[in-house]
Amino acid sequence: MKLPFYILLLTLFYNSHFFIGEGIKITAASNKTQYEHGEDIVISITLKNVSSEAQEVLFDKSTPYGPWYSTISLIDLKTGKSVLKYPTGAELHSQVYSQEEFKKYMTILKPGEAYTKEYKLTDMVILASKDNLLPKGEYALEILWEGNYEIYYSNKITFVVK
Repeated sequence: MKLPFYILLLTLFYNSHFFIGEGIKITAASNKTQYEHGEDIVISITLKNVSSEAQEVLFDKSTPYGPWYSTISLIDLKTGKSVLKYPTGAELHSQVYSQEEFKKYMTILKPGEAYTKEYKLTDMVILASKDNLLPKGEYALEILWEGNYEIYYSNKITFVVK
């Protein structure tokens, strides 16, 4: 089985200088607990500053692919296996930014402040199915987000596709 390049890079960075983050809380929520096959699954992602200092984060202001530096875990609860071909849609849309361009995507969260954005699941990930739709089943989703050299894990959410 091939290990995608971005997972390898994330593992190398994690092992070299990343640590589990404490200053930001990331929360995932779905707009429903049950969906019809083919229906858009909307995921709401919130970053909240839970520290006593302002946090500069690279989250997202314009891309539909989910927060920058995010990876999605989506597991079929019956099989225990991932249903993803790519855990981030941004992987297929690379772009290089200058430092000035990069800074315009930064968000400063004051202590206690939160930033929330909604995404369609099929915009954030590439599913393993040929039609890029989830088959009927029960799923668990979790988000891993890297910010400020820290790794943040969201809560796990579950939903059913009928």
